[in-house]
Amino acid sequence: MDDLKNQEVEQQEHSTNEGKTFTQDDVNRIVEKRLKREKEKNSDDSIDIFEEKERNLDKRELNLDCREKLAENGLSPDFIKFFRGKSKEDLDDFVNEVRNLTENLNNEFESKSGGRFNSHVPPNNTSSDFDPVREAFKYPGLK
Repeated sequence: MDDLKNQEVEQQEHSTNEGKTFTQDDVNRIVEKRLKREKEKNSDDSIDIFEEKERNLDKRELNLDCREKLAENGLSPDFIKFFRGKSKEDLDDFVNEVRNLTENLNNEFESKSGGRFNSHVPPNNTSSDFDPVREAFKYPGLK
């Protein structure tokens, strides 16, 4: 769009000044105007790129903070998929909500089944007698 305007300005300058020679001051003034327009155009583009990169960096930092907060509270990092906040306050609210939700689920599960729902990541068990599939489908009273 700006290139089209530049071409129109050049054509107007050439059509109105055919046969006229330009002084060095005229040439300097014309070049200065064009350079100023280009500089403003490039400045706006670089500011937009910078702001976009800054937003992306802030989002990544917030996601890392979320992962840390979840781990500090014994919650699975998989809950990060549901975080849609944009600030540290949103993060704190989110972690509190997840913690309250898992506690409520644990209490309800415990009252109905006598067991406890485990919402955190289990530690790596390197013991050879531990079988997570058998543990998941374990029937009370059987070993």
